[in-house]
Amino acid sequence: MSKGNMCIVILITTMFIVSCKLFESDDANKEHASGSDAASGTSGIGAVALGQYGSDDVENPLNDEPASDGSEGKKENSVAKLTQDDKEKLKAFFDKTMGYTDALYHYIYKLYKRAYSKLGVYSDCYVYEIECFSSGPTAERKAGLEELKKYKLKDEFEKLKEKLKGIASGYDPKILTDAIEKFTKAIEEAEKAEAKIETEDDYAKAKKADENKKRENVERLKTVKSASDFSAKAVDVAVVAYAEAFLSVVDTLSSGKFKEAVTEFTVAAKKFADGKKGDKSIFAIASAIAGMGSGNYEAAFTEARGYAAQVTGEEGNKLVTAIEKLSDTYKTVKP
Repeated sequence: MSKGNMCIVILITTMFIVSCKLFESDDANKEHASGSDAASGTSGIGAVALGQYGSDDVENPLNDEPASDGSEGKKENSVAKLTQDDKEKLKAFFDKTMGYTDALYHYIYKLYKRAYSKLGVYSDCYVYEIECFSSGPTAERKAGLEELKKYKLKDEFEKLKEKLKGIASGYDPKILTDAIEKFTKAIEEAEKAEAKIETEDDYAKAKKADENKKRENVERLKTVKSASDFSAKAVDVAVVAYAEAFLSVVDTLSSGKFKEAVTEFTVAAKKFADGKKGDKSIFAIASAIAGMGSGNYEAAFTEARGYAAQVTGEEGNKLVTAIEKLSDTYKTVKP
């Protein structure tokens, strides 16, 4: 074989060997790529799609359990959204209690305040003196008692109680039932006591009156004043009953974080509503709850916080904190 032919043979052999190596390398690369996709469960398009969310470990938003990041002992905190079942339960609550806050304010609190301007002001005496025991103040008190009867506040409280009955399995608005009974009894006792009060228009005679007469009339006046006090307490009890009824429903929901926030809110509400806060209890507590049943819940929370902040000290501060937590939590769990 000539040298020329030998060179051609060597060249062809070399090209064949190189071609085989390249073919084997390409096959190996393809096999490696295919194996990687199979292991991850994705294709190129799927990887891009998952990349839009930054992770292929997508949590179920309805699951309260924190998702694992793949390493033992490390977990991410998550807050579950309210489920469809949760939303239906809340809707049922707000449907059944619709108008509760408005009725409490317009048909009970405002009317009670009118009566209080006559009843409460002229029963705030601790000694037998004409400021409370003369003919004028006595007539005002009697008019206040008549107004309490005329407004039929007991009936209005009963209507509120009906809205809360059966709101959740096992829930009974007993605190409101008890408050209504105490309020009704206080009105009856006040009327009896007022009828026995001895009026005195002469300042000197009032001062010189028999000590037993003074003491008995002051005690009767305290009984009259209790009608006003029990009216105010009944208003706040109605607020607390509404909060407890809401909590009884929330306790059946799936979100642990929401339950926690509502529980803390209810505890703070009970301490805040002590029968002395007036309309602040209604707007700081009841309105915050009712607002979650409307599309204007953010404004409701803002207003509630404002009313709670008007009360200085621990009671006001704790309710403000509870409202802020409830607001943040509701915004998080709301679908």
